[in-house]
Amino acid sequence: MRCNKPVAQIMVSSLILSMLAVSVQAAGRSGDDRINGVDLLSGFDTLWTTGATWDTGTPTALGQSLLRRNLQIVVDRANSRTLAQETAAYFDDRRDQSYSATSGLGSLTAAYRAGAGAFTTITQFDDSNKTVKYDDKGNGAGSSTSALGKVVDLVGAVRNDASTTPAKSHYLYPRPWRQSLDGQSLAFVVAPSLRPAQSTTPASDSGFPSGHTNAAYLSSYALAYAIPERFSELMLRASEIGDNRIEAGMHSPFDVMGGRITATYFAIDNLSNPANAQLRTDARAQALSYFTAQCGGDVNNCMATIDPATDRTSQHALDKALYTSRMTYGFDPVGPTNLAPVVPVSAEVLLETRFPYLDASQRREILATTEISSGYAVIDQSGGYGRLNLYAAGDGYAAFNSSVTVNMDASLGGYNAIDAWRNDISGSGALIKNGSGNLMLTGNNTYAGGTVINGGTLTGHAQAFGSGTITDNATLVVDQSTNATLANTLVGNGALIKRGAGSLNLTGNNSLSGATTVQAGRLAVNGNLGNSIVSVQQGATLGGNGSVGGINVAQGGVVAPGNSVGQLNVNGDVNLAQGSVYQIESDANGNADRIVASGRATINNSTLSLVEGGNWLAASRYSILSAARGVNGAFTAVQTNFAFLTPTLNYTATDVGLTLDRNARTFSSLATSRNARAVMHEP
Repeated sequence: MRCNKPVAQIMVSSLILSMLAVSVQAAGRSGDDRINGVDLLSGFDTLWTTGATWDTGTPTALGQSLLRRNLQIVVDRANSRTLAQETAAYFDDRRDQSYSATSGLGSLTAAYRAGAGAFTTITQFDDSNKTVKYDDKGNGAGSSTSALGKVVDLVGAVRNDASTTPAKSHYLYPRPWRQSLDGQSLAFVVAPSLRPAQSTTPASDSGFPSGHTNAAYLSSYALAYAIPERFSELMLRASEIGDNRIEAGMHSPFDVMGGRITATYFAIDNLSNPANAQLRTDARAQALSYFTAQCGGDVNNCMATIDPATDRTSQHALDKALYTSRMTYGFDPVGPTNLAPVVPVSAEVLLETRFPYLDASQRREILATTEISSGYAVIDQSGGYGRLNLYAAGDGYAAFNSSVTVNMDASLGGYNAIDAWRNDISGSGALIKNGSGNLMLTGNNTYAGGTVINGGTLTGHAQAFGSGTITDNATLVVDQSTNATLANTLVGNGALIKRGAGSLNLTGNNSLSGATTVQAGRLAVNGNLGNSIVSVQQGATLGGNGSVGGINVAQGGVVAPGNSVGQLNVNGDVNLAQGSVYQIESDANGNADRIVASGRATINNSTLSLVEGGNWLAASRYSILSAARGVNGAFTAVQTNFAFLTPTLNYTATDVGLTLDRNARTFSSLATSRNARAVMHEP
């Protein structure tokens, strides 16, 4: 659940800043609870009273039910664990977390590991795992001397001095397998393959927070900075590694949540450290250059294609919901759920390469509008680090609380050239698109301030552009793979392009004067588009009962007036190219589809197609096209499979008429047997 608040509400109080956002920069963390993760997790004190020894702590009154459920989740996982789940948990336990995180690169993983020289020695899962503890002798994220050495170094810098040991030693909350539930020992929850890895020193091996989770997120944050093309996927992989700590029986949900919180703080602090500024820049440049070459000259070639009309039900959307659920693991809120967003100092650095065309304040606003709501134990006391939903933040704004101006320079490549904002966007603000890049919107958006396209391309589906007017002075692409209605008013002198296999119903009273192109699917103009000339490309269709400024139908294109039977008005000329199709149907009242143009109609050997199943009347003349300035040319053919009606076209100076006459074919000529002919009473 998102908490969308005005930007003025995202400031962190000075008290929280002094306690939880103190920057370690080059100093060591271990002796200062303000910066080593201890104070950051102080909310755990509301659930757990630390004992004098590792086995003497007790839940608080608030913590009794929450920590009981915390353990029950681990028990339930252990009881339902499959071999595949144990295998995944084993590899994420025994492999270096930096190496494991690289699989979040998806289609880029193999290329990354080759370029970085990254390897692991934990490659097999068999019965020996149950008796032998195998340690990874690999090199984590790779080699500093490799083609991706700067990226490897950035991973190391982000993981530097970022241990969970101080917090573990402070809270002394045991691992689940050292606890009991209802008098039953929970030793059984550890996966059999990981029992050799169980520590025998409980005093120095507490559960809260999870070190593996901390390391996985740290590595993923670093990789996502250098390779933001896989930003959200890397966040999901980090959450998966954390979740596998529960699957393994090694940690509980609160352990994992704590590890995510500490990693987020450490990563922000290390990434924003001036000592790492040049390394950040070098790592991103190196990664972009490397993957641009790997992807045939454009890193976007390696990215999955996004269908804006169906993205809200895509695997990406399901993964976002999964990631978000792992932020709280289903625990109920224990405090107010409507507190303002809290964005920690310098947190925007996490999105610096993901949104290179936005400024720092805009990236902070993204973090604020995509945060989870308040009210959760431990998370609420984390100074905002626990509420940051980085998967959702990787999908852009969730609210426009004021006007948002985007300036994308396509010549810079990467996300400057093309990007997608995949959240549902609310708010009262406007979107102003500048620059030469292409920005895609895939959410079901309700922002009310309007949309202005001054440069480049804005792509979306019918429900992507909020509720206000769209001022198009560059290029608007409506990529509609499903049937939908675009009700926004279109103004400006830019281009409108219809893509996608679906039908787009355009209903507004539009003054748009730029060209409209139907590249795929159907555009049904049922409002006014009277200042725009519409070109219909091969395989696409133009229909509707509204008005357009002109019609050009290319070879293989179709113009089919109406939605059933109707009239398409043209404030200009109609040009039907050779090989184009003019498709019409009729009703029982003697009406047929027609085009009425104020200009000239040029028919260059186009085909007239009569829809089968209409109520065509014999001996009736249908006016199917009229043009005030004259009709030139003729249809080369009439497509029909009527058995007993023969079509005839007649042309006047300004009109094309269609007459259907009863032909001489007999009913019995269609019969295939003597009995059938007998039934028809014909010899």
